[in-house]
Amino acid sequence: MKILTSRSLLGEYVRADGSVVRNADGSPIMLGEPVLTEAEWVQLQEVVDLIKITQGPREPSPVRGFLFCDGPTAAETPHAVYWAKGGDGTARTRSKTARIRCNGRPSHGLKRCEGHTWPAEELYGVIEAAFKFQVGHLAVQERKTVADDSKAVQVAVLDARMKQLETEFKAGHLSAVDYAQHLTGVATEREALTRAPNAKPVTRWMDVKDHASDCRAASCRCPVLTYAKWWDSASPVERREKLITWGVRGFVGKRGLRFEYGKDFPAPVRLAELRFDGSHSRPGPGTVSVVVDPATNTAELMLDGEQVTALPLPLGARALTLAA
Repeated sequence: MKILTSRSLLGEYVRADGSVVRNADGSPIMLGEPVLTEAEWVQLQEVVDLIKITQGPREPSPVRGFLFCDGPTAAETPHAVYWAKGGDGTARTRSKTARIRCNGRPSHGLKRCEGHTWPAEELYGVIEAAFKFQVGHLAVQERKTVADDSKAVQVAVLDARMKQLETEFKAGHLSAVDYAQHLTGVATEREALTRAPNAKPVTRWMDVKDHASDCRAASCRCPVLTYAKWWDSASPVERREKLITWGVRGFVGKRGLRFEYGKDFPAPVRLAELRFDGSHSRPGPGTVSVVVDPATNTAELMLDGEQVTALPLPLGARALTLAA
């Protein structure tokens, strides 16, 4: 991992902490021939960033790094939650049922939120239903960088240089004066590039295709992959990795579940929160509705008169409340 993320692949003289040794004018000292061009190195970092997310235990929790506690003491400092495996019901394991519970923030001296524990499979089912309801009908899209002579790639290379300078300044390898001078040079080059005719960088989002087994890339006419179908075909670990990559974060508390969608998630979102506090209030006028079946203790989420998904009423709630 250190080799793949090191700028030594560009032939630059790199210290042990990853910073670059520079000449007086800010240019890097070269130790050898570059293995990659700067555009290729930027592309490599995009791939490595995805791989970093998979590091950890062999069987990481399906919610680790994606789901957080929304308790009263977690407003400013998010509390992690973890998937506690069920045991034999002894004093040591306490419960035979796997549960998702708040872990607090030990590094900040914050204890876990009392009472913030849920049956794991039940809460995971609510997460699935809420996610599918919000974006399940939309096409999966991913942002890609193409290694050619486009202005967008050149801008990405300059952005990487600016980020590297910032890292070296924070590490104390560049003085404030040197940092300002070097950054000004790169920023000036970037400004000239983006102000050139027809040179404004454009973020490109590409639909992900739902490829059939006999699909041929040259003549592919496969439909786009929706988030609902992606969820159904992915494993819990794969879901977790992608949700983190897309910048999706879930927050769960005693009153409900809400999602936050980062800049790397391009889809428009209809709803931001799903409350299960037992409230009987209904959504306002519009196309969203909830049909509750007390006999089976389930709820159907309806969109434009058609069922999107069904889910069990969690934690003994008598109704669901959808908040825009």
